[in-house]
Amino acid sequence: MKRRDNVQKITHLMVNYPGGALAQAFVLEAVRQYADQVLAAGKPEDDPRSWINPQVWYNTAAMISESLQTMEADQ
Repeated sequence: MKRRDNVQKITHLMVNYPGGALAQAFVLEAVRQYADQVLAAGKPEDDPRSWINPQVWYNTAAMISESLQTMEADQ
């Protein structure tokens, strides 16, 4: 079986998983909650030894949170 990339994994969970619409809601809620947790922890200090820059991770959480809020407001 060919290895799936991240987009394919999420698409599989949201489209092909037996949970249907509930699976989609679960994935979106998980992303929203994790973004909120990252933001609630506050903006981190820079750590040059970190494999993933903590400030970029925080900024990504902020962008995702804002995007989800904007999409929700547009409905």
